[in-house]
Amino acid sequence: GADYFVDSVAHDKVGYSDLKAMAEREYKRHVDRVSYVFVEKASNGFALLDDLRKTSRVPIVGIEANEGKTARIERTLPLWESGRIKLPKYATWREELINQGIRWYPKTTKHDDLFDAVCTAVVKLNELLLRYAHAEQFDQNVANIARGSNWFTR
Repeated sequence: GADYFVDSVAHDKVGYSDLKAMAEREYKRHVDRVSYVFVEKASNGFALLDDLRKTSRVPIVGIEANEGKTARIERTLPLWESGRIKLPKYATWREELINQGIRWYPKTTKHDDLFDAVCTAVVKLNELLLRYAHAEQFDQNVANIARGSNWFTR
């Protein structure tokens, strides 16, 4: 399986205009390494998705919380426990993230937004990786079948 490298986290309680500026700033800062910017379809997320799609080139993806926080976090626990989620050693937010994870188990708290957001991103990235792997396998199977058949000839 894949390792997940969380190299940057921008998190703060801000109003909409500051949130938009933060999203654009972080994207520009990491443009060479970013494939997706995930935004939860909730609260200010709806406006941010709409606004950035219309006014920027940020590869923004709206995500829905299809399952509860506990289920999302529990899906990532084996990755945390096996050390497959990597955090920068000197990140200013590292200790807070770890503390939220420790406080979370075995029940959610009111102060675990950072931990939940990182877990949600890992779950979504894992889903995208699996979808890509299945699509690639499907394409390879079609190519193998096509090589051994007359489908594309008259």
